[in-house]
Amino acid sequence: MWCLVAVISLLLFIFNYGRWSRLLNRLGKEFKTLRVYTLLFYTVATKYKRSVCENFDQLVATHPQKVLFYFQDEIWTSSKVKEESNKVSLYFESRGYRRGDVVAIMLDNCPEYICLWLGLAQIGVVPALINTNIVKDALVHSLSVAKCSAVIYGSNYGPTINDIAKQFTNLEKYQLPCKTADEGLSGEIDLRTELRNIDPYTFIQKLKFRRNDVLMFIFTSGTTGLPKAALLSHAKYSLLSSTAILLPPNSVIYCPMPLYHASGSVLGVGQALIWGNTVVLRKKFSASNFWSDCIQYRCNVAQYIGEMCRYVLSASDDKKINHPVKIMYGNGLKPHVWRQFNSKFGIERVLEFYGATDCNGSFVNLDNKVGSVGYIPNFLKSLMGIFLIKYDPNTGEPIRDNNGRCIKCSPNEPGLVIGKIRSKVAVDGFARYLDIDASEKKILWDVFVMGDKYFITGDVLVCDELGYFYFQDRIGDTFRWKGENVSTAEVEDIIWKTTKLNQVNVYGVEIPGAEGRIGMAAILGNDDKSQLNILAKEFKSNLPSYAIPAFIRVLESFPITGTYKLKKLELQKEGFNINVIKDKVYILSSGKYIPLTKEIYNDWKTVIKIVCTILFLTALAKYRFLYILSRTWKRDFRTYFRICKALPIFIKIKLSQKPVYYYLDELARKHPQKTAYIFEDEAWTFSAVKEFSDKIAIYFEREGYCKGDSVALLLNNCPEYVCIWLGLSRIGVVAALINTNLANDPLIHSLNVAKCKAVIFGENFCESVSSCVERRLNIKCYQYNRKSQTTQITENCTDLAKSLDSVSPDERLSNYNITSTDPLLYLYTSGTTGLPKAAVINHNRMILVKSFIALLISNPENVILYCPLPLHHGGGGLMGCGHALLWGATVVNKTKFSASNYWKDCAKYKCNVAQYIGEMCRYILSSCPEDNIKHPVKVMFGNGLKPNIWKVFQQKYKISQVFEWYACSEGNLCLLNLDNKVGSVGHIPPYLQKYSSLQLVRYSEESSEPIRNVDGFCMKVGENEPGLAIGAIAVNKRFEPLEYTGYVDAHETKKKILHDVFVKGDEYFNSGDVMSRDEIGYYYFVDRLGDTFRLVS
Repeated sequence: MWCLVAVISLLLFIFNYGRWSRLLNRLGKEFKTLRVYTLLFYTVATKYKRSVCENFDQLVATHPQKVLFYFQDEIWTSSKVKEESNKVSLYFESRGYRRGDVVAIMLDNCPEYICLWLGLAQIGVVPALINTNIVKDALVHSLSVAKCSAVIYGSNYGPTINDIAKQFTNLEKYQLPCKTADEGLSGEIDLRTELRNIDPYTFIQKLKFRRNDVLMFIFTSGTTGLPKAALLSHAKYSLLSSTAILLPPNSVIYCPMPLYHASGSVLGVGQALIWGNTVVLRKKFSASNFWSDCIQYRCNVAQYIGEMCRYVLSASDDKKINHPVKIMYGNGLKPHVWRQFNSKFGIERVLEFYGATDCNGSFVNLDNKVGSVGYIPNFLKSLMGIFLIKYDPNTGEPIRDNNGRCIKCSPNEPGLVIGKIRSKVAVDGFARYLDIDASEKKILWDVFVMGDKYFITGDVLVCDELGYFYFQDRIGDTFRWKGENVSTAEVEDIIWKTTKLNQVNVYGVEIPGAEGRIGMAAILGNDDKSQLNILAKEFKSNLPSYAIPAFIRVLESFPITGTYKLKKLELQKEGFNINVIKDKVYILSSGKYIPLTKEIYNDWKTVIKIVCTILFLTALAKYRFLYILSRTWKRDFRTYFRICKALPIFIKIKLSQKPVYYYLDELARKHPQKTAYIFEDEAWTFSAVKEFSDKIAIYFEREGYCKGDSVALLLNNCPEYVCIWLGLSRIGVVAALINTNLANDPLIHSLNVAKCKAVIFGENFCESVSSCVERRLNIKCYQYNRKSQTTQITENCTDLAKSLDSVSPDERLSNYNITSTDPLLYLYTSGTTGLPKAAVINHNRMILVKSFIALLISNPENVILYCPLPLHHGGGGLMGCGHALLWGATVVNKTKFSASNYWKDCAKYKCNVAQYIGEMCRYILSSCPEDNIKHPVKVMFGNGLKPNIWKVFQQKYKISQVFEWYACSEGNLCLLNLDNKVGSVGHIPPYLQKYSSLQLVRYSEESSEPIRNVDGFCMKVGENEPGLAIGAIAVNKRFEPLEYTGYVDAHETKKKILHDVFVKGDEYFNSGDVMSRDEIGYYYFVDRLGDTFRLVS
């Protein structure tokens, strides 16, 4: 029992070791961010000490002819804006408006809009920027809560204002007619005419403003109720507009945002008024004209918000658009749209930020990290006063501990964003709403210590261990169903992937008598029943039962706000009440979505039956762990027992850092006369292997070869093959094991890619090598003829066998300080996807075979292994030879595999263990059909054995144990089938799966690339679902069980690495193999991706 605990503890430590290393690697990034924040606050400090009016006056004095705004065919310089705003100040001052009065503005986007609120602000009158989409009660509420004395509106909003005018007794109305309009006004004051006759150079009494004085009222969008008037101070306006620091000087910024919104009037217009950039205004956002406007005005920067980028994507055809935009900034860009947008339109940098009009904490994504809304180094979070705290998804309220204090979230845990309110710091103070009750609801008291207070945003974010923030949901978007949290973003992502519908809304609705909210999805105009049933299958495969939407509502159009945000509250209130909803609603029943009729709705027994089914499945899922454990505990115990035997060997190998030849030298010292290799009728002892390898090392050192050089080896199977690469490793020379089937261009490529200085070849390859020498003259050739061979030495080649005769194995070598991390061999991939790639095999990788062998076989030193595999292959060169070099076993090798002689050889040499690969077993079955073949083999190991062959082979030839394994030469994935499960390549207990480096993720059959979710992360497959096999790459390699060593070609190495797989910053090796996993943890090889296939081996 204690051994089992020790093994599990060590595995947990190994698999999580890399997380700490990744944190250390972020130090450079954090210092860079700190420098940016320091520059930001230093620069902004000079601006927010002055009012917005004073900053603008300074800009006009410095750059009077600077173009601030383009609007249609109009050009507005800083002087013109100043003149028009002065007219507004003088006119309203003459009308008796004084400091503290409030005037509402309800206009479409135009430069006059800016002049109006700026002119009012100059005399201390507070402009209230009214959402142009609201009518009736919402408009009356907005004017009332702001206590507006007057309203300035465009002539197109005349009917809207007249509808509510009777509810106000002292509301003055100023209409700004369109320039082309000539209709008469019904009692309203024509503001355009009034302003035309005012001299802008008349003296205006300049008021003194404090930085916390109110500049304007901006209303929240009303997604969760009636609009609330947020107070925006002069200081906060300057701070929020400081995006300019991150933009090139004198940028031309495209701003299609509504000016009643902070994104338009602050983040857009502020770039001009405070920082002197040029801003292009548009009356209303148009997706089809987005790029044509940017091209017309030569914009190098553009703004976005909400769903705008998705609309632009949908409106654009496949033609390449040549536009000047390099940078975009804004918020609300979903990760899957982000990637498509950047890829299609070639945007170099996206500055996604998090913030809100009423929020006292904001941050920005400075390094173009897809999906992230910003980054704050962990050591700056306390200074900035921004934290994520745990909350109750049902109520939206923070969760407190036994002392009544809030609880900070762990990395990657969703939490409620709060910002510390510090009245002494201008930009930290929560400016509140005009509605005192609404303001108090946004303040959280006694959060971490008694008396502290924080602004509560109502947004749910996730912060990873590195400090990147990701928007998760808004309160109300996450709901709780029967004790389980449901993330709407996860469900929406599956709907989007399945239906390709960009407009999707998932929310929770109440069911009378049931706890929490059950899931409901609203989609746009697609009630195809077959599509809905496909969606139901996807839900079942990808979501826990409690997260599957019980209802789907098909809408003709989505209710949205003026800033393109979806109104969820409206949908939530209507729920699935078919008596109120005119749209089609479907209910999940028996795994399919069926129309929800009034009869079903009014029959609550039917609905309750469906709900009870979902509850039953949820409860069943919680006890599944015990069910699996009851089926696998014997298997798992046997596995842990084997691991306990092999673990000390693994730890010793990792700590010793010894090279491969060290283990051979020890065996030669202890068992000099024991047979290491049998080849045909030759027997090579360990002392003979050591002597030959020593000669190779001494000779090539004399020839001038040294550590870091590479020499190609092109020989058929023979004992000298192992001795040669082993001898080269003693002086740090890497042997490139060339596939003996190669010739011409593939052979030349193999020599070039490994940068080989020489090639050692046998008599069968004279012609191939000579052809290469003619085309590649800077390589030295050594021909090795075995004593039984009489072929003459090729011209211009060195006779290696003869040269070695004059070498004494007793000569001392220089000390090359070879360690287990140094490269030992280059093994070439089979070239199924192109020319061969040279995979790097270091000493450590070869030595780890020793611990793998300990997992497979008891007393491996007593094994006589039959290995008919080619030695240039990993199966023969590593797993086969490793038995002799590392354990002292005897290995029987053949020149080439022969199916008809397989059992004869095993019987002749008394082999008790045999090796296979690929289709060998099928060939043996075909060549040896007779029953009762006598042989001593009890154990076989290898890979590529198909299940139908496996059963017949094992029964026919009475093999006690078959150890099928999965691995790849350069990768970090390895599985061993230790319990003879037919068809499986190995197993990992389900309860240890999340700690394993091996994961299976979904992939696209078309592109062979992993499929990512809405947050940009890969998605794990379900049980029995084929998935791409990937392996986690640890930052610290020392305790990584099997590291990714890559290829000689660095470009090829990078191509096999996946980034940001499950969390930001992680890396995984992409094997290119498709596997599946059953419910009890067995893995099965399915296929190779793309056009790659396997023939023989």
